Amino acid sequence: MSRTPSLNNLLPGSWRKDPARKWANLVLFCLIVVLLFVLITPRFSSRDKAPADWQWITCDVGQGDAHLIRIGNSSAILLDTGDNPQALKTCLDWAGIDELEAVVLTHEHSDHYGAYSWALASLPVKNVVVSPYFASEKLNQLEGHVSRQLQHQPALHSLEQGSSVGFPLSNHRVQATAEVLWPPSEPQAIPGESDSSSWTNNTSLVMRWDIAPLNSQEEHLTVLTTGDLEAEAAHSIITNYGSALPSAVLKVAHHGSRGSGTDLIIAVKPQLAVVSVGQGNSYGHPHPSIMEFLEKQRIATKRTDQQGHIAVSSHDDGLHLITSR
Repeated sequence: MSRTPSLNNLLPGSWRKDPARKWANLVLFCLIVVLLFVLITPRFSSRDKAPADWQWITCDVGQGDAHLIRIGNSSAILLDTGDNPQALKTCLDWAGIDELEAVVLTHEHSDHYGAYSWALASLPVKNVVVSPYFASEKLNQLEGHVSRQLQHQPALHSLEQGSSVGFPLSNHRVQATAEVLWPPSEPQAIPGESDSSSWTNNTSLVMRWDIAPLNSQEEHLTVLTTGDLEAEAAHSIITNYGSALPSAVLKVAHHGSRGSGTDLIIAVKPQLAVVSVGQGNSYGHPHPSIMEFLEKQRIATKRTDQQGHIAVSSHDDGLHLITSR
C-alpha cells in the first residue's frame, strides 16, 4: 500500500534542519494559497444592505421578475414589478430606493406587472414605459386603483424595436441608456398564435442597457434584459442585432424555461447570467437543460431562489456581486 508523503518529506533537507526557516516558508506558502484563492474567486458575498456602488439589482420577488437600474443615490428605474408587493418592498428597502424615475413593464403577464399599483401608491413614479402591445385599458385599470392617491400621474411612453431612450428623461445628466431590440411594430412579425400566452411572451420588451458609474471607481455596466422572450423571437433578434448583443450581464429569458432556448445566451456572451425564479415553483423553472448549458459555457450564474437579491457593479477588475443571502 502506498503512503501519502508528508509535507515535511517534500521539503528540502536544509528546511527540515532549520525549523524557523521551515515555518517561515510554510507561512509564505499559506499566504500564496490565500492570494491565489482571492484572485480566482469571483467577488461575491452577501449582506443585509445593497452595496453603495450597485448599478443593477435583480430582486427576489418569488416567481416573477423585478429589476432595478441605478439612476441616483436613492432613485432607480424599476424594470417589471413581480406580483408580490411585500417582496418588492423588501428589495427596494435593501437597495435604499425611495423614488422611481420610471417603471418599465415588459409585457402583460401578472408576474411582471402585478405589483405595479402598489409601486404607484407607495413611491413617487415619474414615468411609465411599455411596449405597444401592453394594452392602455390594462394600465388604466391598474392606475385606477390608486389614481386618487397620486399627486401627479406618471407620463406614459411606448417603445418598440429601434427606439433608444436615455434616463433620466428630464434634462439631467443621463445615467442609463436603453436600446430597444424588440418587439417590432408589426404584430404579424411576433411568433405565436395571436393573444396566446406564447404570443404575449414574445411581445416582451427586450432592451440592452448601458448603465453609467456613480463614481470614478466603477465602469459602465451593460445588461441585456429579455422579459419572457421565447426562442423563435430570440432568433429574429439575433439576425437583426447579432454583433450588438454582447453584454456583461444577461437576464435569462422566461425564468430559464426550456422554451427560451440557448442561442441568445451564445450571442450575448455574458460574464454573468441572472435567473429570476421562485423557490419550488410549479413550472419547473429554471429547466435543467438551461442551467447545464450555462455551466457548460462556464458562465457564472446566480438565481434569486438561491441567492436572494443580486446586486452588480462593474469595476476595472471585473464584476462585483453582492447578494442578500
